[in-house]
Amino acid sequence: MKKLVMCFGLMLGIAGNLPAANWTEIANLSISGSSTETYFGYAVCVSGDYAIVGAFGDDSTKGAAYIFIRDGSSWTQQAKITASDGAASDGFGYSVSISGNYAIVGAVGDESSKGAAYIFIRNGSSWTQQAKLTVSGGADYDQFGSSVSISGDYAIVGSGCIDSNKGAAYIYYTNDTSLPVELTDFTVQSQNAEVLLTWRTESETENLGFILQRRQETGEWNQVASYVTDEALQGHGSTTEAHEYSYTDAAVQPGATYTYRLGDVDYSGTVTWHKEVEIEVKAEEGQTPTVFSLQPSYPNPFNAQFTIPLTLKESMPVAITLYDIAGRVVKLIQDRPMAAGDYHLPVNADGLHSGIYFVRITVGNSTRVEKIVLMK
Repeated sequence: MKKLVMCFGLMLGIAGNLPAANWTEIANLSISGSSTETYFGYAVCVSGDYAIVGAFGDDSTKGAAYIFIRDGSSWTQQAKITASDGAASDGFGYSVSISGNYAIVGAVGDESSKGAAYIFIRNGSSWTQQAKLTVSGGADYDQFGSSVSISGDYAIVGSGCIDSNKGAAYIYYTNDTSLPVELTDFTVQSQNAEVLLTWRTESETENLGFILQRRQETGEWNQVASYVTDEALQGHGSTTEAHEYSYTDAAVQPGATYTYRLGDVDYSGTVTWHKEVEIEVKAEEGQTPTVFSLQPSYPNPFNAQFTIPLTLKESMPVAITLYDIAGRVVKLIQDRPMAAGDYHLPVNADGLHSGIYFVRITVGNSTRVEKIVLMK
């Protein structure tokens, strides 16, 4: 059995003459069916709606950590995480930290107390081990992982007993780009008592589409639009090309202030929320003349050919591109200025296979993305 050596320190907090604050207990976290001496609660961390609790004595001191999620005033266990190579006396859970989709757990007893730290990443409600951190050339009883913290793309790990207890701390950085969408712009504008939302992606990975939510002041988030019901919000799958999207929210009150947030949904159903933007809706100052209109392409599904209806009140640049479900350009339909008039633009499917395609139509500065289905 490996020897587990502990280093202890004293932390002092000086309150001075700070005014008293009211802290009220709202939950008591515990685990059911646990044995004695699990040391559940030895290390804790909370961030947003998530909390992580270490239990380094669990399972003959292999150790474990438990992640809880808040729903209103209730906290429920979401996951129990352990090291993939855990062994007795590892002390996994001696230190813990959580931030966003990441959690880090220290295991001071790993490899004769050289120590280790484990990074976990969340996908939906599941947490999986992403990396094991160790110190190259570490010695027995260094206790790397005696303290840990993670925030954004950075993690820090303490090694309290290294170099005859002089101690050290190591900072790590990840350039993980596994997020499904690289969003470079998300803006809102008040126009004629409506809100125009526009955003741009530089690349997309397994992107089903987008969700828009809105709230007023400190109220609850309400869904405004979804890719499920609005084809203009459907994603381009996996692509390294830039794409622009827009949506107009007409269900707003002039003079009111709203906050919007944009989420993208990947193939597994995981929603990634991007930055929030705020806008005050201005009262209507007169109608802006409609200079073009678009109708849904037809027929849809189609066999050999489909038609794009388009009406222009004045000459405008028009670009129309057809993409496959993987986001590759398969046909450039139109890319030139067009005179005012009514158009019914035919598009043939020669050389295309049955499946789902996306038509990206840009008229002036406005863009619409439409899904069509080819059935041969």
